Amino acid sequence: MRRRFATVSAVVCVAPVLLSGCMEERVVAVRGGLQNMPGAVGGIRPDRPDSGESVGVGTNRWSRYLEAYGDPHAKLTGSEQDPRRHIDEFGNVTLILRSPADVLYHTYWTIQRGEWEILYEQVISDRLKRNYVEHFKEPEESVRFLRRNRQDVQQLLEVLPGAEMTPGALLSTVGPLAFRITASPEQTHGKKFKSVDVIIEDGVFRLLLIK
Repeated sequence: MRRRFATVSAVVCVAPVLLSGCMEERVVAVRGGLQNMPGAVGGIRPDRPDSGESVGVGTNRWSRYLEAYGDPHAKLTGSEQDPRRHIDEFGNVTLILRSPADVLYHTYWTIQRGEWEILYEQVISDRLKRNYVEHFKEPEESVRFLRRNRQDVQQLLEVLPGAEMTPGALLSTVGPLAFRITASPEQTHGKKFKSVDVIIEDGVFRLLLIK
């Protein structure tokens, strides 16, 4: 059965709070907490990749960390049209999510293409879906929130093309396996959203929060 993501007027007024606010009460920011991760740094404003490795596709500084959790996307190969999107012989699409940059990329393009099912099933984290349920809301409301705020969300993602490696971006930990990428004040001046949280679930990165 296909999920329905049409906006329901009865829950519109509370959904933005759930995606952009309520989870903050459950997460405590700990800046600089990434020092213990192999090949990672935290609480800094990186101007360029510290290892020279590409961010997102293929081997990157996060891959050594993901290995401890299975890294199920490690052997996936992208298509000619999109190196971050695996398409099997039956035409099934699997988004490759091996870094924060992959999450931001796929969030942007699934919104752009109106691929709401893929966004819900593969990009949005189970943690965020549970948060909606705990607040007596449908987990699909997470997609409705992104649909309603698509322009503002995409404006934030456009100024973070390299996620934490974007010049001026700040990377910090916000909980177990959860990380925040905050754009610089110059990049977000006048914009509704300022940061994106991602989380590792089942060995892949997923979207946790936009605020």
